Amino acid sequence: MAKLQGSVFIPLLLVLSLSGFILVKTVAKSQDSIALADYELAQSHSLSDHVDPPEKWVIYSNSAYKYEIRYPGQWEFTKKDQRSINRLSSFEANLGSKVKLTSSVDTFFEIPKVATSTNIGQYNFHIWQDSAQKMSAATQNDQFYYVIDVYQNGFFKNRTEFLNFFIQILKNFKFTT
Repeated sequence: MAKLQGSVFIPLLLVLSLSGFILVKTVAKSQDSIALADYELAQSHSLSDHVDPPEKWVIYSNSAYKYEIRYPGQWEFTKKDQRSINRLSSFEANLGSKVKLTSSVDTFFEIPKVATSTNIGQYNFHIWQDSAQKMSAATQNDQFYYVIDVYQNGFFKNRTEFLNFFIQILKNFKFTT
């Protein structure tokens, strides 16, 4: 009887292990599909009731590093030249503690492995979400990396609205001459 239990246990364990492996692979693949669906859905939704349309946004222009980025006009702008070994320039715009946009120019930046590469507007961005409160993107021009982060603290109604706002920020980023 003990020998019979042992001979059934090992095949059963193998079947359960294989089933678990297949389940994990299926869930991981569906998460990628959900992220893509969220991005596509965000393309068609409007911004938060609290944010003006991008046509009314203020333009921050950096002539030294030849780029422009738009942000909502009611936000407070703070230029922060926090220089470090790799950071050449940065700025911040925020609406109190609810939402903050930062942009920096770096000489070196390692794109996270979880980043998705996609074309938005005229440029290729590497996009990743660090948490439910932070979305980030990076693009490269010449020898510089341009890193854009948006942090939010309950400002947007849902993830789709947050993603849509972030995409609008990226669409309104451009290099200048």
